[in-house]
Amino acid sequence: MLFLLLLLCLPGCGGKEPSSSQEKDKIQQAVEQAVTKELKMYEGAKQSVEKIEKEAQKQQQEAAAIK
Repeated sequence: MLFLLLLLCLPGCGGKEPSSSQEKDKIQQAVEQAVTKELKMYEGAKQSVEKIEKEAQKQQQEAAAIK
């Protein structure tokens, strides 16, 4: 979804449109790389949060078992 938004906004940001299909391809590739990087960072953060939540839950269970 972010990718589509960036593609829609991209022509309005530059002031002049790319003159060749090669330039358009380069721009599209750069946008795809940026979006992919953001998605990977999000997925990594999500996995980290899930890991922390599991560890916290495990610690709570161990604490409850000790009591």
